[in-house]
Order: sequence, then C-alpha cells, then structure tokens
Amino acid sequence: MEKKYEITDQNRVEFLKFYNKLDYALNTLEETSDLWLSDIQNLHSLKHLIAKALDFSHMRDEEGTILPFENWVLTEDNVDKTHKKEKGVN
Repeated sequence: MEKKYEITDQNRVEFLKFYNKLDYALNTLEETSDLWLSDIQNLHSLKHLIAKALDFSHMRDEEGTILPFENWVLTEDNVDKTHKKEKGVN
C-alpha cells in the first residue's frame, strides 16, 4: 500500500524556519565547537516536525508498548504489528 504525502505551504514555511535554525546551529558548531541550549531545543523541534509531517512514530512491541530507545518507524508498520497480535497472527 503506497501512501502519498502532500506538503502544504504551511509545512514548507515551518521546514524553512527550522532549516534556517539548523543552518545557524551548524555554523555555530563549526566555528566554536559548541552549541547554544536553544540550538538543542530547535533540533528537537525539527525532529518532531519531521516525524509529524512524514508520519513517523516510536517503535512499539506487539502489545503496543513504546520502545523509546529503538529506531523510529513508519506509523503504519506499528499499526500492522499490533493488529496482527490482536488477531493472533504472527
């Protein structure tokens, strides 16, 4: 099943805002080998913006429990895994 995503103009503006913040943080890091605390917050915000826009989520086990230290996955993969467990399919 192929799922198509559309990036709205509002999404593009948000991505542009964080792109510029990322660019600033990288410049600071290159010049000083240091980051501002606000740069770290901006990186977290960018991470969540990307996850929301592209429908990523934390990996979950078969019971639906979040596995916070595992890689993120496509949300539909998590849904498929938990539905299979509910139906008794391995």
